Amino acid sequence: MRLPGLLARLTPDRLARLGLACIAAVTVGFVLLCAGVLVAGRRDATAAAVAQARNIAESVAQDVGRNLDLYDLSLQAVVQGLQTPGVMALDAELRRMILFPRAARAPYFGFINVLDADGNVMADSQAAIPRGGNF
Repeated sequence: MRLPGLLARLTPDRLARLGLACIAAVTVGFVLLCAGVLVAGRRDATAAAVAQARNIAESVAQDVGRNLDLYDLSLQAVVQGLQTPGVMALDAELRRMILFPRAARAPYFGFINVLDADGNVMADSQAAIPRGGNF
């Protein structure tokens, strides 16, 4: 069948239906294309969020580990200082400097107290003269 013969058989009603079918096909194709782009964008955003969460978790783990290591070293310095003869007889500020290195006196560390056998505070990382207290 030739194209002019086919066009001659198209009535206005059939032509309208054909036009609507073409518009519907283009619309469905466009909707599917948009849906595919949205799904791909969501997948990429999810992958980026997972990667960022992993990076943040790793950074926090490293920071916590580093702080625990510093705290451990600070506690070891206190123990070594207490084992050194004559440290407790020194001036309060000098004793504090020997027992508690600068890292142990950092504000984000809180405090370290040295207690005697009865639980009384003998030395304090935050003050040269220990704050009173019994633990």
